[in-house]
Amino acid sequence: MNQRDAPAMRLLENTPVKLEISNLAIFEIMFDDLTFTAQMRLCGRFHTHPNMENWEIQPIAIIAREMD
Repeated sequence: MNQRDAPAMRLLENTPVKLEISNLAIFEIMFDDLTFTAQMRLCGRFHTHPNMENWEIQPIAIIAREMD
């Protein structure tokens, strides 16, 4: 599965806010989107390694915003 194929909406489909907001824009931040320095800082902060996570298929952050 390609990292961009990870279904972001699945994470929000059971969220009550999504039911109230019909024009929700979603932006995913993937681990590979980060610079090497940011990747190392993230791994250091959480005492982990990319091989121990599922960041190649799941976003590390999802930003949702209501659009006008």
